[in-house]
Amino acid sequence: MGTKWEKRWVIPSWLLLSPFWAVVLFGTAVAATAPPSGAETDSDGDGLSDFQEIHKYCTDPKKQDTAGKGVADSDPNQRREFTYSIRAVIRVIPPYNLKTLNDDYQDVRVLKETKEYAELEVVLYPLNTNAAAITANPHWKSDYAGMKEFLAPGITTNWDEKMRKDLVAELAQAGIDPDKLTDQEVVERVSRWFYGRSKHRTMFCTNFVQFFDGKAAVRPGLEKAFQREKGDPNWSDEEQFAHELFGREMFYRKIYGTCTSAAVAQATILRAVGIPTRIIGTIPLVDASDPGQMKLAQNGLTHHRIRQTISNGLSAAGNSYASHTYLEVFVGHRWRRLNYTTLGQNVLDSRYFGLMIHVHTFNDLSEAGLAATWGERYALGKRDEVFRHSNPYRTMSINDHFGKYAEVPNVPAPEHKRLTISKLYWADAKDAPETVRSAQNTAGPGNGRLFVHVEEWLDDAGDYIQYRPFLQKADGNFVLRAKGQPDLHCQASGLFITLKSGGIREFEIVIPPEDFSRMARDVAYTLQPAKPGNAYRWETKGELRITRQLTAEEKLDAVLERLERLEKRVQELEKKKDR
Repeated sequence: MGTKWEKRWVIPSWLLLSPFWAVVLFGTAVAATAPPSGAETDSDGDGLSDFQEIHKYCTDPKKQDTAGKGVADSDPNQRREFTYSIRAVIRVIPPYNLKTLNDDYQDVRVLKETKEYAELEVVLYPLNTNAAAITANPHWKSDYAGMKEFLAPGITTNWDEKMRKDLVAELAQAGIDPDKLTDQEVVERVSRWFYGRSKHRTMFCTNFVQFFDGKAAVRPGLEKAFQREKGDPNWSDEEQFAHELFGREMFYRKIYGTCTSAAVAQATILRAVGIPTRIIGTIPLVDASDPGQMKLAQNGLTHHRIRQTISNGLSAAGNSYASHTYLEVFVGHRWRRLNYTTLGQNVLDSRYFGLMIHVHTFNDLSEAGLAATWGERYALGKRDEVFRHSNPYRTMSINDHFGKYAEVPNVPAPEHKRLTISKLYWADAKDAPETVRSAQNTAGPGNGRLFVHVEEWLDDAGDYIQYRPFLQKADGNFVLRAKGQPDLHCQASGLFITLKSGGIREFEIVIPPEDFSRMARDVAYTLQPAKPGNAYRWETKGELRITRQLTAEEKLDAVLERLERLEKRVQELEKKKDR
């Protein structure tokens, strides 16, 4: 699998310097999306904007041929020679929006389109500097007033004048006056305020709803899935819509659901204060529910740290139905990605599948068209010969490319091969971290639930996901040993809790019911890895002891038993005295 495009053009090099040929070579299938404010600056006239030459392709915006080799920067292959890029051929089920897929993070070409799917060639630029290039506009209200398509209320982004007034009043109470802030400050401060004010509730019905004459209704055949995914099984359909689907109602109820619901609510609020906003849909590099797809990602990527980031993100997705919906906002005269409170969200992020591919853009959820295809697939568990696993996309090939004019280091990625346990305690211990004591108990009834604290943390490996590869490779079996007692078996469950600022690095270990029931009371057990010799291994720092304490009932029984023995002893002494 090479990096060349499927169609090859034999054209004199001097003609390649023309912006016209840049359009012919790359723009026939998917048009680039220019800002509504007008054409972007293209100083050298090569068909690439100055912004993208600097922050996406790393070419010289003042030279049509940065390398000076007679090949224009606008050539689809040449533009990859000044940075690192990833090429993927991917099939995706509709809905998608082919007109908006060329953006500041990726180039897209349609290879073919059938009734069932589009096959896209996607080139992604994960080392872009887009986030660092965000500029603020203090005159945003007047400058963006004409962008009515992205400001007007929609069926789901249904703000009205009353909501706007109530919103402005609440923002004022929080010390936020949009009229005195730049567009960047408005987006960041209002977004933080919104998520701090609102509560998340687990529910996912947005993909099961379609719209008739502007009215929401559950798609026929998806009623069971809709009921199953409600935030409250006792809510009516209309109550569910109010809590998850309509931005105005979510504003007043101070609630939102999964990412799609959050995007609708946040878009409603930002439009109400005057920030042009649209919604985008993204998917991972591969369908993580397919082991073959996971191998494709591992084998096709040679940049060590990027491969690790993507692998970590995909492993977090697991076998789930995985996609992510968030926003684009117009800030500093350019569309910028806004993921919850992160303005300038990059495509490379271990918290979001490792790498995100942009496949859809819509102004309102009612226009997205999700229920008939993606929604039915998820609700009914549909599979076919092309899309054989959980998700409505499938990657056909992957390769990455280090540009010959780029200086991109490729040092080994840091990873954990050993985790040292320095503390062992019960989940409900008084000195357990609050995050542990308040964590949901997933161990199940009859199990013993322990936690361990580990010493190692890699600052260069990102956030909590750095532990996932270790948990997948290391043997998670442990033994609890005590003198005169049978060995007890236990296992790392895969649940772990981290908080870098608080030094929280806690992993759950579960004792199964049959062993937990045999654990002696008031006897000190030591924890030991069952197989300490593996390349990826757990180690203990000194002797780690744990004791199963008597319950209140058992303590009372013990006291009563002692009293009974004492009473018998007194009776025996009295009998001896009488003699």
